[in-house]
Amino acid sequence: VDVLRSEVELADAEQNLIKADNAMKVAQHNLNKIIGLPLETELNLTDTLQFAPYEHELEYCLNYAEANRPELEQAKQKVRAAKGGVRSARSGYMPKIYASASENWSNSGGRGWPGDQDEKWTLSATASWDVFDSGVTLSNIHAAEARTRAAKESLRDTENSVMLDVRNIYYNMHEAERRIHTADVVVARAQEDYDIAQLRYQNGVGTNTDVLDAQVALNQAKTNYIQACYDFNTNKIALDNAIGVPYKSPLEEKTVKTVKVKKVKKAK
Repeated sequence: VDVLRSEVELADAEQNLIKADNAMKVAQHNLNKIIGLPLETELNLTDTLQFAPYEHELEYCLNYAEANRPELEQAKQKVRAAKGGVRSARSGYMPKIYASASENWSNSGGRGWPGDQDEKWTLSATASWDVFDSGVTLSNIHAAEARTRAAKESLRDTENSVMLDVRNIYYNMHEAERRIHTADVVVARAQEDYDIAQLRYQNGVGTNTDVLDAQVALNQAKTNYIQACYDFNTNKIALDNAIGVPYKSPLEEKTVKTVKVKKVKKAK
């Protein structure tokens, strides 16, 4: 009975291995397509899923995103441009002044250079003011103010979207971090339980079912730990992207650039 049960468990494990191997090959081909390599290229993955705590607090991430997200800067520039449109529209109420200057020389004698004594300057200035424009200026001002309000509303919506994006990713990352700590403890206990089950079975005081159950629990604990590490690292990278950290490929020569960030207040 123990042998039959072990063979069944082995067959199930082999099926899972086949599925995992196929999924890995498909993922490798997709990666080759994305990075521009021939599809049949075999990749030797050297990186491993490791846990390295994120060093910054949420307040720092929010301030960094506010200072470096390009869509926020774009929305701010639109607000400035809209305010400039209001000032331009209001200039219709102001008088328009035009000035001109000219200089000429004349030689009444008709011989030689006229000289500085025959130099003449002409200066002129005109001013105009539209007192009645049938409400055109007022309409232009109202239209410019409406565009300013729309730009401010768009900026507010963009700020909320960016801050919400940063918060969601940050919380997901810390949730994965907590799962890592929990899964690490579970793996250690599941390993101990599996070792005890094997020892009991070898000494005839336990059953093969106990060993298999302990093995399943250990595999599940390891899977949960790997999944938590994966979620943490992917959210960590997504957070850098969400706050506007410029990506630098490890294949490129590393150059450090200083990025200005607003003064960060410590989170309470």
